[in-house]
Amino acid sequence: MKDIGTFLKQKRDEKSISQKEFATMLNVTTTTVNKYLNNKCSMSIETFIESARILDFSVDEFFELVPHLDNPLPSKSERHIIDRLRLLNKQSYYKAIKLINTMLDMIIPQHKNT
Repeated sequence: MKDIGTFLKQKRDEKSISQKEFATMLNVTTTTVNKYLNNKCSMSIETFIESARILDFSVDEFFELVPHLDNPLPSKSERHIIDRLRLLNKQSYYKAIKLINTMLDMIIPQHKNT
C-alpha cells in the first residue's frame, strides 16, 4: 500500500509538476511540500483536497489505497457516508469534511503541520 507522500509524488510526476510549482499552487513553501512528500509532516484536509484538485485525483482514489484494518474495501457504513458526501454542494462538502476531520482529530492524535 502507498503512503500519502509516495502517492502525491506519483501523481505530481504524472502531471510533470515540479515541487516548486506544486508549492506555489498550494501556497506553501517548497520545504513544506518536501516534508509532505517525505511524510515528515501531515497536511490539513483542506491542503489534501486542494492537492487532489491540482493533481487531478479523487479523494476516494487515495483512500482506496489505504488499508482499513484487515479489509481494504469500504464497509457498508463507510460507503453510505461517501455516498451522502457526494450529494452535497461544494461548500457543504468542505464544511462536512472539516467537521469530520475535527472529530477524527479528537480521537486520533495528529502530527503538527509545519
